[in-house]
Amino acid sequence: MKPRSVVMVLAWLCWWPGSFVLPAQVPKPAPRPLRVGILIYDGVFNTEFVAPLDVFQHAEARTKKVEVFTVAPHLGSVLTAEGLKVIPHRTFADAPNVDILVVPSGKHYEKDMHDPALVAWIRERSARARIVHANCWGAFLLGAARILAAVGPPLFRPTPAGFRRLFPERS
Repeated sequence: MKPRSVVMVLAWLCWWPGSFVLPAQVPKPAPRPLRVGILIYDGVFNTEFVAPLDVFQHAEARTKKVEVFTVAPHLGSVLTAEGLKVIPHRTFADAPNVDILVVPSGKHYEKDMHDPALVAWIRERSARARIVHANCWGAFLLGAARILAAVGPPLFRPTPAGFRRLFPERS
């Protein structure tokens, strides 16, 4: 993938409303395809994972230097907030390390923040990823995993107050 292509993809992701990227850097070229893992779980919002999946799949098709896949906690279908059943490409058990981790939000984020397997997987994979990207309430999952930078992410109202209440050290 050409550096310009990576910058354009990252610029689009940074533009996506209510999103942020950790850390703010362009990944260095890897000898293997750039691996992009997009987390999906029951209650995830369709647009939160489909939009990044679409962008990265176009990069994959054009350059052959990106490998993009969805990752879920379990085998079988994931039921999205809108009722779509999605079969993940990988599970927590068999997903390789990723260069870019996308953490979308879901309608049960307040419950999901207390899911030990979900939070542990995000923490573990974020430590190895070059870029961690969260959409909107996905930032709460990053907060629960204790991996946020000192600067709080831009969130939709009234979420920032709730975010500061739960993660005062990160806001």
